[in-house]
Amino acid sequence: MNLFGKKEKNAYIIIAGCGRLGAGLAASLSLKKKDVIVIDEKEEAFRKLAASYGGLTMCADAADLGKLTDAGIQRADVFIAVTDKDNTNIMAAQLVRQLYGVRHVLVRVYDEEKIRLLAGTGIEAFCPAELSEKEINRYMNWEDEDED
Repeated sequence: MNLFGKKEKNAYIIIAGCGRLGAGLAASLSLKKKDVIVIDEKEEAFRKLAASYGGLTMCADAADLGKLTDAGIQRADVFIAVTDKDNTNIMAAQLVRQLYGVRHVLVRVYDEEKIRLLAGTGIEAFCPAELSEKEINRYMNWEDEDED
C-alpha cells in the first residue's frame, strides 16, 4: 500500500517514538524528502537519528494534545506511533484519528490482544511478534501447509 500518491508527495508525517524503528523510519522518510517530525519523551532518544535526518524533533508525550497541536497534527497526513508503550501508542493513535481526522494512522502494538481495541477505527495496527511469525513461516514455506 502506497500512502504517498501524487497528492501526498510532500506528506507531513509525525512519528511518535524515536527507538530503532522510529529513528529508522524518520531517516528513510527524510531521505525521500518527506516532511517529518519525531516526538519522544526522552531527549537522548534523538541520538538514534541518522546524521542525514533533515526533519524536526520534539521532546514530548505523544498523547499530549497541546504538544500534538504544537507539532502540527492538524495538518498531518500520516501519524505513526511506535513508542515502547502500547497504551501510549493506542491512545495517541485514537486521539489523532478521532479528534484531528488524520487519514493514515499506524500503530505498533506488542500485545496482540490490544489490537482488538482498534477494530473499526480506521487505525492500522501491527504486532512485531505476529509479523515475525508470518515472515518465518514465509521464509520456511510453512504458510501453505495444512495443519494436522
